[in-house]
Amino acid sequence: METLNQTTHPIHFRYLSPEAAQDPTIFLEEFCFSRTEIEYFRTDLFQLLQAACCDIEEQDGRYYLDARNYVYNHKQAIEVMELLWVLHQQKDRDYQLSESHRLFQRPRWKTAGVDLPRRMVTAKYYRYLTDEEMNNVALFLQDLFTYKDLDEWREILDELLYFSHSTEIFGAGAERTSEIMPIQEYFGKIAEAIFLIGEIIIKKRGYYDREDSSSFRDINAREDDFLASLITYFENTASWHEEQQQTWVSETYAYN
Repeated sequence: METLNQTTHPIHFRYLSPEAAQDPTIFLEEFCFSRTEIEYFRTDLFQLLQAACCDIEEQDGRYYLDARNYVYNHKQAIEVMELLWVLHQQKDRDYQLSESHRLFQRPRWKTAGVDLPRRMVTAKYYRYLTDEEMNNVALFLQDLFTYKDLDEWREILDELLYFSHSTEIFGAGAERTSEIMPIQEYFGKIAEAIFLIGEIIIKKRGYYDREDSSSFRDINAREDDFLASLITYFENTASWHEEQQQTWVSETYAYN
């Protein structure tokens, strides 16, 4: 249930600093332009969820990383969730993109889905937010904290951290099983929302006034490199599986 009557007093926050709660630009500038990048943060969230949904004894290193990674990912996720809650409470903020903004989406279809082929051209790092949520991210914040309030989201993140180090599996019960896919979808959108808001608010404050500023150029270049490495990885993996399959078929026919 959404809790619109709560205040943004620091006592409600576990990791978000009182200074950032009063002035979110402090956190947004440091997090979005110094600490991490959209693809890295999204991967951090997904890895935490994947590890919690896998038995640690059966993972064989597939998802299980250094335990400190999951502790850090958990802390960072809660900090972002608390910041998004602060922004959600600040009803006077305007998150609507102008039609001239480079990330403004013009849907080709009437459905609420994501036109991925087009999105990869217009906003390639934003693959989960719908066109409507991209153009006004306040719609996503409303949906995020209607689905679960801040305390409920923190409870979910706490459970994910616990199960990421446990022989038990998050979602083993019927209640949590039905939530795994929605949680993954929200995680993808959370990563995009915090960076979209960062660009909107920070640029309005005049930190980065030019589209081709060195800061944005460096960030985009690093993201391009990261995306390129992912594509190469999947291409190499697909090629390896294809070679293995061909080898298996050849050996099968030779045996017969």
